[in-house]
Amino acid sequence: MIRMAAVRRMGKNLYIACTNDEYELPIAVADTATELAQMVGVTRDSLYSMMTRQQGHYYKIKENDE
Repeated sequence: MIRMAAVRRMGKNLYIACTNDEYELPIAVADTATELAQMVGVTRDSLYSMMTRQQGHYYKIKENDE
């Protein structure tokens, strides 16, 4: 199962919603949790809760400090 994709952005995080299958293809990508929550039809707090409890296929991709 692939959990994270290699994403490079200057000082930013990305929030990603993926398909619920073995491929976990991205279906929505946003710069903020609020934007992603609006795209998928949930509240920001619900999105954070699902990410924390690893429910659903929502991920926060952090920039690597290299």
